[in-house]
Amino acid sequence: MRLPNPDYLSHLSAFEVLHLQEMAGSVVLYLDSLRDDIKSKIDSSNQDQYDSEHEHNSHMDFLNDEMAQLQNVEDISKKLSVIGLYMVIERFIKKIMRCFYFDLDEDSISKKLRTLYRWDSVVQELGILCRFDITEVAEFSIISELRILNNLIKHDGYVDEYLAAFPTWENELNKEIDANLIDLDKYGEAIPKYIRGLVEKLNLSQPSPS
Repeated sequence: MRLPNPDYLSHLSAFEVLHLQEMAGSVVLYLDSLRDDIKSKIDSSNQDQYDSEHEHNSHMDFLNDEMAQLQNVEDISKKLSVIGLYMVIERFIKKIMRCFYFDLDEDSISKKLRTLYRWDSVVQELGILCRFDITEVAEFSIISELRILNNLIKHDGYVDEYLAAFPTWENELNKEIDANLIDLDKYGEAIPKYIRGLVEKLNLSQPSPS
């Protein structure tokens, strides 16, 4: 049994990451254009254009509320991007693990793969099949940060002690996850390197053909 070429899988994961990042960038550009439009309305506003001071103030409050809502949308978009990036890792791990189940029928393979939604299950399965230290794979720390962040975004929304162990989040314990601290570029750059490193280690762990 031989796993797919590490460069090939790395290229495929980079392709997915690139398009996810382009989508996220498009959202930001669109939101920026909306913000510019609202800011222009605020800057050009004149109380003489309104029937009363109250009407003017109410309209300014409305526009400022819209600005705040756009920031909320950008925060949500960034957090959804984290989930999307980690889904790339999950998909490729299942693609890799499928190679180990080549002697099983499709139903058995599907059942095996469904157990890998938990990280400890992946680590346990790799330990049984390959017996190497997964923490030695390139970019493991960044991917671990991404994994924990992904789980917290989906289930809690607040920084726990595991995420706070990473430098970016060390002063954020028990605080709501701040989207401004999410570095999508860092995670995106790490994913192809991690996939390549994982496959290389898995290939090296396999017995040489006789």
